[in-house]
Amino acid sequence: MARDPKNRELIAKVIAPAQYLNQPEAVLNQVLTGKFADGLGNIKNVPDRADFDPMPWQSMAVWMLTQMQRWGYIKGEVNYKQIAEKCSC
Repeated sequence: MARDPKNRELIAKVIAPAQYLNQPEAVLNQVLTGKFADGLGNIKNVPDRADFDPMPWQSMAVWMLTQMQRWGYIKGEVNYKQIAEKCSC
């Protein structure tokens, strides 16, 4: 859903409240849609400014595992690469 540009305004509305990002909806809308004032009096339209990749990357899996071990959720020796390779990524 987030990859489709026509859903970006709805996403901005949903994540703006205090329980999520606590940011002005207008600002999030500009970031997510890519339509924003550049501060020089121009309106920029860069629709691919932000994107959402639904693919779980192996590098992200490795990072998540290192953080889980760092904070004590994983004990002992861990072969991060081997576990990450089991992801369907």
